[in-house]
Amino acid sequence: MTKINPIEKSLWVPLPPAQAFVLFTEKLETWWPVETHSLSAGQKSRPQAMVFEPRLGGQITETLPDGTVSNWAEVMVWNPPHSFELAWHVGRDRAQASRVKVAFRAENAGTQLHLLHDGFDALGAEAAESAENYRNGWVGVLARYEAATKPH
Repeated sequence: MTKINPIEKSLWVPLPPAQAFVLFTEKLETWWPVETHSLSAGQKSRPQAMVFEPRLGGQITETLPDGTVSNWAEVMVWNPPHSFELAWHVGRDRAQASRVKVAFRAENAGTQLHLLHDGFDALGAEAAESAENYRNGWVGVLARYEAATKPH
């Protein structure tokens, strides 16, 4: 089996770490590109809700247009405002979870965010394709996050 390289993305945002952390977690529904990166998007719709439960053991859920709640991830590490780690399995069984780790570090009157997405081996034969989709997908997702950090 081919080893899948982790996805690593970094960006600087003009917010203090605590604000950057809260925006990424507790305000996920305000910036996440649900029109392209959600289960509802696959149904050509928008979710009724997106929720990130900000605590160890918390879940990220999407409420589909028909009211079905789909679990995207579980919070495995919760260290506000410095970092969190997720078992990430959007649209899959929990046994097929990859890992998403996000860290926030004060830098130059703002925050340096570092995202690491790995553990794709849990996806078996779909690992390489899924990793490539996420490698491209995180670019757009983080661009939306970055845009949400700037004054409008």
